[in-house]
Amino acid sequence: MKTKLSKPKRSLTEKRRHFCELYVGDVGLRGNATGCYDQAYPSARRKIETTRKNAHQLLEQPPVIAYLKELRAPAIKATKGSFNNHLTELAMLRDGAVQRKDFAAAIRAEELRGKASGHYVNKGDSNQVSAAVGVIRIPDPVEDQVKWQAMVKIDMSKEAVNA
Repeated sequence: MKTKLSKPKRSLTEKRRHFCELYVGDVGLRGNATGCYDQAYPSARRKIETTRKNAHQLLEQPPVIAYLKELRAPAIKATKGSFNNHLTELAMLRDGAVQRKDFAAAIRAEELRGKASGHYVNKGDSNQVSAAVGVIRIPDPVEDQVKWQAMVKIDMSKEAVNA
């Protein structure tokens, strides 16, 4: 009877640590997994596709994920403290713009406060706003006009068939 051996747990090697430190660091490679992988695992003969694949796989490994979280913790802690200051500053800019009757700047400041608070989702991600009550759709005038024109064409073609 064969027993199934579990895979050995992958530990955090020096090269993986170096990759993580480059990935989170303040150097030019910050957030560039492929570039960080190239620096941590240098090879002149490796194809770029292989580097991308290996970097992606490395970012999915639990020890790497844990170390990245550990490295990011101080920055996240510092940012949370300044987040309220950021929102307060945007509110002050908005109020100043309203007093100057610069409503475009006031609206923009309020929009940025909403984005910073996480109330808006980038249009590339979704066409929705997250509100306390739930998720509501923001109408896209161009998209809605295209849909409306398509509906009119369909209705007109139905009338032509029925006539």
